[in-house]
Amino acid sequence: MVTRTPLDYLLSSLLESADERDEEYQRTLNIVQDSTSVVNLTPWLRRTKWTKRFAGKDMEKLFALTKKPVKEEVHLYELWGRVDGVLCRCYKSVLDLDECGWDLIPFWLASADANQESSKPFRMFFSKEMLVDYISFWQCYICFCLRVLTLQDHGVGFTEEETNLLWKLHNIVFLERCTPEEEEGAIMGLSACLIQHSDYAGVRSSIIDFTGILGFDLESHQWRRPENYTPILAGVQFCIRIIMLEHAIPIHERDN
Repeated sequence: MVTRTPLDYLLSSLLESADERDEEYQRTLNIVQDSTSVVNLTPWLRRTKWTKRFAGKDMEKLFALTKKPVKEEVHLYELWGRVDGVLCRCYKSVLDLDECGWDLIPFWLASADANQESSKPFRMFFSKEMLVDYISFWQCYICFCLRVLTLQDHGVGFTEEETNLLWKLHNIVFLERCTPEEEEGAIMGLSACLIQHSDYAGVRSSIIDFTGILGFDLESHQWRRPENYTPILAGVQFCIRIIMLEHAIPIHERDN
């Protein structure tokens, strides 16, 4: 049996103390410091306003709200699969445009201008891996909204209509028994409402907050550069476009 000397205990204590200080320091790196002057910011950060929007926030805690639910989160884990079903149906709605011969709509679907179609059509065909990756952003977003609904001091706002629809979905997921069709209908209605959030609603769109949180890289403790953030934005935009197509022109009503 090895006997530990007082020096061994002292060294062990010093190492543990050093580890604790290092862990504490690492945690502080994920707390956003508000810049005192926009002059010190890059054009990218001045444009996104992330440092101002999340000043004083612990991005590690916020980022945890955006993660895929684990199996122990039974209700949210099941919701994750249901959201996937809704988005897959929305994607089929895009593919159906080709079957219908509606060749002009993809140009409008790709446009960022409500009064002018795009010069290029919306891309219809994606690899299975890319579809899974893109759809996962909306799955994370819906779970994020339900998580913050019951929390305080998260800085995320919802309109009265959005709040009502969120509580409706919350009750369906956590409390009530309903058919898969009813749950998918609630997901679709909520998604369309969140997307149509007005800039003049009085509260900032939760999509802006969600995508802003994803703009922070926890490993490097800094904001993502444009080239690293673009794939995230592309995935969210993809989901927005296919959801609104199905919302505006439901596939089951197109024969009329």
